[in-house]
Amino acid sequence: MKDTISAKRIETRLLALVDDAGQERCTLEVTGTGASSAVVMHMLDNEGCPRLTLSVDDEGASISVMDQQCGSSVTLNSNVRGNGISLKDKQGFVRVSAGGCETRKYSLTLYDEHGRTAEEFDCRLKEA
Repeated sequence: MKDTISAKRIETRLLALVDDAGQERCTLEVTGTGASSAVVMHMLDNEGCPRLTLSVDDEGASISVMDQQCGSSVTLNSNVRGNGISLKDKQGFVRVSAGGCETRKYSLTLYDEHGRTAEEFDCRLKEA
C-alpha cells in the first residue's frame, strides 16, 4: 500500500517526481528571485536525460524538446521581443532559427557547424 499525503496547499521552490526506483523523472522549480525569477519544468527519460523543458518568466515562455542523446533540440519561444523557433544539432549549436516580432519583421537564419551565421534572410510583411 502506498503512502498518501493530502493537503490543500504545498509550498516549495523545487518539486521532484521520482519513479518506483527513486530516479528523478520530472522537476518543477522556481529559479532566481524577484523580477529575474522563472518557473522551469524538466521532464527526464529513463536515463536521466532532459527530454522536455518548459520555462516561463516575466518576458515570455519557451518549450524545448530534446533527442535521446540530450543533444539535438527544437525550441519554441514567445517573449517581449517576438516569437521564434530554433533547431540545435547534437553539439548544441543552433543550426536554424526563424522568428518575428510585432514590427512585422521576420527572419530565417542558417548557421554553419560552428554556430556562425552562414545565410540570413529578412522580410517584412506588407500591411493589409
